[in-house]
Amino acid sequence: MAWTDRQVVERLDGTTAQLSGGATVEADLVVGADGLHSGVRALAFGPERNYRRFLGAYLAVYTLPDVLGTGPTVAAFTAPGLAATVYPTLTSGLSRALFLVRTAEEFDNRGPDLLADLVGDRLGPRVGAVLGHAAAARDFYLDDISQIRMDSWSRGAVTLAGDAGYGPGPAVGGGTSLAAAGAFVLADELRDVTVGEIPQALQRYGERLAGPVRHSRDVGPKVLDAIVPRSPAQIWATAQVMRLLPRLPAPARRRLTSFGGGATKMLDGLELG
Repeated sequence: MAWTDRQVVERLDGTTAQLSGGATVEADLVVGADGLHSGVRALAFGPERNYRRFLGAYLAVYTLPDVLGTGPTVAAFTAPGLAATVYPTLTSGLSRALFLVRTAEEFDNRGPDLLADLVGDRLGPRVGAVLGHAAAARDFYLDDISQIRMDSWSRGAVTLAGDAGYGPGPAVGGGTSLAAAGAFVLADELRDVTVGEIPQALQRYGERLAGPVRHSRDVGPKVLDAIVPRSPAQIWATAQVMRLLPRLPAPARRRLTSFGGGATKMLDGLELG
């Protein structure tokens, strides 16, 4: 059994869980697939601070009117320690803004005011207009870019999947690919097992994913370094590469944009069965 945000686990005692609505559920297996700030992980394995490694950046995404007038095109803005992209959605007249901001400091605040403070006026008045719509966005999302590092994401008949157990970093680490592969491996190991065999199946699940998860921990920081420039010199060099990229042979383009292999290389050694 896996819980979503509609079934928040308030207390977990083995495989007996009390949900936020007051109901008590007994299950043969508890799967926490509730993301980077997993409540199931906190209940079963302890505080998030024991497992989360901050990578020194924040990610923000939200939808807004096409205030830049870019229509179906993409607008990109960079400054040292900051990258912003405004791109079209499937709905005419609406765009989506994505910000990546470096900072050594961590914040409890997750609101639009934090994003405005982190970005400031470094990207000019056009991006200022984009920031002006953050507070009204119904889908505003802002969170730290962090990895979850655990030696094991299973304990008894409780296990974690995706970012809850082995998140390599939102937007930079191939977490979606790893989560999908992990869910497949978990289902594969649980197929046809008896209740008494679940702990052994979860151990095999961890063993099969160990290599890709270790590799994923290197991917996130490399991608972050590539897409969020640290200096004016890096901004200039990146711009030259982007101008050159369309003129290069396809193998060279793939190599330059793979960030050391990225999610593809991360999953190379994974046997899906």
